[in-house]
Amino acid sequence: MDKRTNRFNKWEIWLFRVHLGMIGLAVALFGIIQVFNDQLRAIAEALGALVTLLFFVAAIYIPLTIIRLIRYLVVFKGKEGVIGIKRTVITLFTGPISALAYYILFFVMALALSSCEFSG
Repeated sequence: MDKRTNRFNKWEIWLFRVHLGMIGLAVALFGIIQVFNDQLRAIAEALGALVTLLFFVAAIYIPLTIIRLIRYLVVFKGKEGVIGIKRTVITLFTGPISALAYYILFFVMALALSSCEFSG
């Protein structure tokens, strides 16, 4: 395989692992919110920025995945060598689910914070 194909494959694997990690982190954050619902005000202030950042990263992954799919179709489809886009296709289908999970997570945190008693 040539250098461009190796680089494409390495990025394919790296981006897929990051995407899976983001989905796993969303599930973990859902669990944290359920366990620490009573102390949510202090935790939500700490996790609010993280959830917002991860939502935007998940939203950026969708066009990035589409660009990678188009790049594969234009540059690599007719070439010989082992190159696959199954991880890109999986990311394309699960990317909106990941973004929706972070949006719902942020919405749940906002609702929980609105019901907190303010003592300041």
